This record gives sequence, structure tokens and C-alpha cells, in this order.
Amino acid sequence: MRSRILALAVLAAVTAALAGTFASGGGSATAFTRRPCGPAAHCHRPFPRPMCKPPGHFRCHYPRYPRPFPTPTSPGPGPTTPGPTPTSPAPGPTTPDPTPTSPAPGPTTPDPTPTSPAPGPTTPGPTPTSPGPGPTTPGPTPTPTGWQCATSDPSGGCGPYDYAGNVNSNSYNSYVSNNCWADPGCQQTLRANDLGDWQVTANEPAGNTAVKTYPDALQQMDNWRADLGTWGSCGAPPTTCSDTPVAALKSLTSNYAETTPRGGTIAQFAWDIWLSNDAGFPNEVMVWVDNSGRGSGGARQVGSATIDGKAWTAYEYGTGEFIWSLGAPGTFAQQSAGTVDLLALLRWMQANGFMAANPAIGQIDAGWEICSTGGSPETFAVHGYSLSGG
Repeated sequence: MRSRILALAVLAAVTAALAGTFASGGGSATAFTRRPCGPAAHCHRPFPRPMCKPPGHFRCHYPRYPRPFPTPTSPGPGPTTPGPTPTSPAPGPTTPDPTPTSPAPGPTTPDPTPTSPAPGPTTPGPTPTSPGPGPTTPGPTPTPTGWQCATSDPSGGCGPYDYAGNVNSNSYNSYVSNNCWADPGCQQTLRANDLGDWQVTANEPAGNTAVKTYPDALQQMDNWRADLGTWGSCGAPPTTCSDTPVAALKSLTSNYAETTPRGGTIAQFAWDIWLSNDAGFPNEVMVWVDNSGRGSGGARQVGSATIDGKAWTAYEYGTGEFIWSLGAPGTFAQQSAGTVDLLALLRWMQANGFMAANPAIGQIDAGWEICSTGGSPETFAVHGYSLSGG
């Protein structure tokens, strides 16, 4: 009797332990694994959560606070094709002689196979997009083969990347974002290989003039090492990192090549530089270089300058946003490739009272503020991109 009671007690204890294990895993057989931290046990903040401005304003503020972000770069088409290959060996036994039915691998690998460059992993919760971009994409063209990452999730993205084109990219702080911040039901598909090779197909109403989306290449700048005087790995003191101080930089330039559709498009290709320690000055600096029907976007002109041999016009929108527009006052350039001296533009702002004495750069993005595509899908593409300096 005593041994029976002891056996029942042991069984109860094991049952309780198992129940606790599954409860801690949220009732799922597969536990969610957090992405390991970066070098020296430092975890860069992952993909930022948008905090939007009032409707009709330019775009979302990226405060760089973390939110769970799906690492959609895993190019594993394997998991997305649930074992169609084993079906091809079967025809041998089933066809004694002429049976041309054995070459049936065509039907056995349904057409979605080429369209599955890892869309499954790219969408964490919204399963509608994971079974294959073809049927789930609500309007834009299906995902072509050859892209390492594709997503139609309005808040989805690709990365992180270790991108050689950006001087401080480190596998934890470089992304490409779909970013439908003002159009949560957007018909927009992002396809990317890295920050210098990506495109987005968008569909926004004809004639709309308010920014709806900002698909962008996103580079966090919060891995500055004051002890080294450059960017580096971060960890415990004294090797802690910070946003990049403008005063510490000797250069900061960006090369780009992109294609912006014309016709009914209302959009512009632009950098978006986010500042900390701004001391009441604008904490967002945009740099517009390829303007398709946007004009000044309703901003107020506050100056003009010739910098690095190019004519620029300075605008302000409210008190929080400063805009550089390539071209003399009243003109809006459509330059689809070139080099921009970002540090020279920031230094001019400091010298002319538009920037605090010691601001730091928290993030630099580059992409399109899209208002309208004329009511039909249009594709915007980046063919090359880099961020250099130090």
C-alpha cells in the first residue's frame, strides 16, 4: 500500500512538471527562440516600432525602441515546400513499361515552389502571407524567383544584414522595411537581397498627396565607440556604445542608384536622419533628391545653399522636421543616382542655427515617401546604396 502511494505521488509530480513546461511555452510544441545577441554579448535594438505623426504629415518617427521582429532573411525555401520531392520516385513501380506518368514531378511540385523564397519565415503571425506570396499578395505582382526575402506584411521587413556597403553594419543593425505606417491595409510587396538591392511594388490612390508608406533601407547608428573614435562592437563598460556624435565625424556620405516611377506617381526618394540630443531643434532631417510630383510637400522655405557644388533648398515642417531638397528654390530635382555629402548638410544646419551644438545620429534611413501611384501598382527599385564615413 505504501509503495502504491509513493508511485502515485511520483506520477503526480512528473505530470505537474510537464504541465509547467508546456505552459511556459505558451501551449506550443515549438518554443520561440530569441535571436542571439551580437558581438561581445551586446544586443542591438532590433527593428524599430513606428510612432506616427499626425495624418498628412511626412512619415513615421522611428524611435528605435524594440518590438518583436521576424527575421525574414532565412532563405529557407525548404520548409515552405512540404516534401513534394518524395512523390517523384513513386512513378517507377506504378508504370510497368510505357507509363509516361512517371515524369509527373511537374504536377507534384506545384507552381508555388518557385515563388517561395522564404516568405514563410518572413511573416511571424499573419499566416495569410506565409503560404506563398502568389495567392496571398493582395494586388501587387507575385514574388519572382531570385529574391532572398519577400513580404507583403504592411509592417514586415527583411534583415538584419551584414551589409558591406554601410560602414557600421554588423549583422544586427541593418534592415529593409515595408513600412506602410499610414496605410495599414496597404497593397505593397517588398522584395530584397540586401540594402543595395531591393524593390517595392506599391498601389496607392490616384491624386493622393499625403504620405502613405515609407519603404526604406534602415541603418541604426547606435554602435559608436567613443574609446575608439569609430563604430565597433559593444559590451560591458568601458566598451559601451552610443548614438553617433555629429561632432566626432570627419565625413559621412552616401552613394545611391534608384528608379522612381513617373506619370501619376507622387513620391520622392529621400534619406531620413534621426537625431538625439537635439535640445529642442528638429530631430528629423530629410534629404530629398528624386522628386516626382511632391513639390515641397507643404513645408516652409527657410534658406538655400550651395553645398559640395550642388544647389539645395532648406525647408521646415512644423518644429520637428528639417528638409533638404536638391535644387534651387522653386525647383525639385529628379536625380536618380549620385553621391550626397550628408555631413556637410548637417554642418550647415549647425552653422546657421538649425541644429543643436552636440546632437548625435541614432538612425539613417533611405527610401521613398509614397503618396500616390496613380491608382495602379508601380515598382520602385534600389540598384545600389552605401553609407561611408567615420
